[in-house]
Amino acid sequence: MLRLLMFLLTLTIGCAHTGRSVVGGVAGPAQVTVPVYRNPVSADKLFVEVRLHDGTPRLFLLDTGSALSMVSRDVALELGVPLRPRSSTLVGIAGATSWVGTTLPELRIGRLSLREQDVAVGIKGVPTHVGLVPLDGILGNDVLKHFRLELDYPAQSLTLARDHENGGDGVSVPLFFDGQHAKVQVQLTARNEEGRTVHQAALLDLDTGATGLILMGPSSRGLKDVAGPGRKGFRGAGSNGPVDLEARGVPVVTTQVGGVRIERPVEAQWVASERPTHRVAEQMPGLLGYELLRNHRLVIDYPNKRFALRQSQKEVDSVDVHQWYIDRGGARGDEVERVRSLFVLGKTDEGRARLERIAERRRADPGAVTMLARIERREGKVDVAADRLSRLAVRDLIDTGEINASVNSLWLAGKPEAAVEQATMATVLQPDSPLAWLSLADAEVASGNPGKARRAMQRVIDIEANPSAHLIRRGVIAWIDGDIDGALARLRDHIRQDPADGYGHWLYAQLAQGEERRGMVTADLELIDGGAESAQVPFDFLAAAWRVLGESGRASEHYLAGLERDCSRARSEASRFNCEAWYQAMVGSELDDAERKVSLALERYPGRAEFLDTLAVVRGAAGNAAGARDASWEAARHSPDDVYLFTQAIRFEAALTED
Repeated sequence: MLRLLMFLLTLTIGCAHTGRSVVGGVAGPAQVTVPVYRNPVSADKLFVEVRLHDGTPRLFLLDTGSALSMVSRDVALELGVPLRPRSSTLVGIAGATSWVGTTLPELRIGRLSLREQDVAVGIKGVPTHVGLVPLDGILGNDVLKHFRLELDYPAQSLTLARDHENGGDGVSVPLFFDGQHAKVQVQLTARNEEGRTVHQAALLDLDTGATGLILMGPSSRGLKDVAGPGRKGFRGAGSNGPVDLEARGVPVVTTQVGGVRIERPVEAQWVASERPTHRVAEQMPGLLGYELLRNHRLVIDYPNKRFALRQSQKEVDSVDVHQWYIDRGGARGDEVERVRSLFVLGKTDEGRARLERIAERRRADPGAVTMLARIERREGKVDVAADRLSRLAVRDLIDTGEINASVNSLWLAGKPEAAVEQATMATVLQPDSPLAWLSLADAEVASGNPGKARRAMQRVIDIEANPSAHLIRRGVIAWIDGDIDGALARLRDHIRQDPADGYGHWLYAQLAQGEERRGMVTADLELIDGGAESAQVPFDFLAAAWRVLGESGRASEHYLAGLERDCSRARSEASRFNCEAWYQAMVGSELDDAERKVSLALERYPGRAEFLDTLAVVRGAAGNAAGARDASWEAARHSPDDVYLFTQAIRFEAALTED
């Protein structure tokens, strides 16, 4: 959620202009209407095109919940504007962060222009992209406050007017605007399943960057009687990732706001309901976002401090931000990014044709070559993809992030010496590239040199300055090197950091040799298994882990739960066959039937990596080490930089060698 609840902040708008064409620091016509763009993955966010003084079309988030506008750090560096550290702090629902600012010579929305506009630069917690499209900035209230804003959600349009006349249809109500936050009075009716009804007044921020309805602080109106328990992750300013905040769900059935009554059930998130206070305000603070605004025309008259929700003028299909990106020439003329956008839009034939033309030029774009190679691997053309990558220089492989896939493809093709040579060259050319050293670690462990692999992994950790990185890889390397306790330590750290990634649980259980180790592993898995919600439990890997530990009853419970949750949702018969075979392999049940099912799936989709991996695990459970190794290596060839498939191939090779 892109939120900038900002306090301790004084904004200074640049110099005023004179002349008839300028009102309140804004130049241009009395009114403009511009399109609004969306991304289907995050349809609750609205974006508009903004141009700065260089004239480049850029994508900005429209966020009435933000007091301050922003540009990304990349944009600021590209424009060469001076950066100035600020002594104040930006405080959001997800945390607080220091910031730097700059002044833009010009900011244009349609034909409206603002001169010498102060903005923040590169705020922590604000995403850098919308899908594949760079997010260049945010339009906040410091810009919007000059206008009467009309945002028509169904019509996909934004109108900004400078005449500030309050005529027109609908009923307007007071807007409480302090120069930073636009708040309106709201009456909420909440009702639980037992029919208990509570009426609650609220004074909420109008927030086009928020998803739904958020309430904050204690209530004296009995909301606790209808609220349920819950927990929700929030993302925003001051946070690099989701932040867990205690939030109770409130079943709101009616909302009165802006002169209309909205009979739309929504679950409000109630944050800090237990916050101690000497006085409980009648009107709760919070945010009013997309879920309640999306069917209306939102009118915010900032200068006259009036607000209304009105009926939409029309309904039109939304335009994906990726289509905007293509129509604007990729914003910066990047052909490969334009092709990516075509694929996102579902225009695969056009995207593939363009990609092949770019990749097969005499001086081919390395990004296009690597993208086409990835597509070819997914199509099962692993030899074609490997040949295509072989034409690129090692430096290009590093720059495009494909060095790891290239190195692993070499040793999976039976060329371990070439894999080590290419990875070593990568570390020489770019000694500060963690991916180059990671590739060398993979090549060395695959060549039977786990000691060298460990030294290469240590370089990765040193460069990334993250001692908790790549724990699965490090655990497998330690295992191959005979350091069982070191492997256990790495895998234990991994399952604690990411309990939903079940692969680590399975590997952890397989190392539980001896009574003391078995007791430790069992206790750790019990803690994880008992504390996760059913939707997040990796039933498959936990079933396999409990089977390894001799807990057949628990293994059976997870097996049945996984079949019901996962296999019943399969989108095709082949996927269902694969899912059932996978679960059978996890517990060693009906393995002949499991191999028959996954073989049928592979007949329909030859070369599909996840089906080949299932075949490997089925064969491994049946004691067919050679068949398991072959299937595992073939799976890894289709996705050579996938850490799971890579380590599976290493493990099955080691098992075959032991036999």
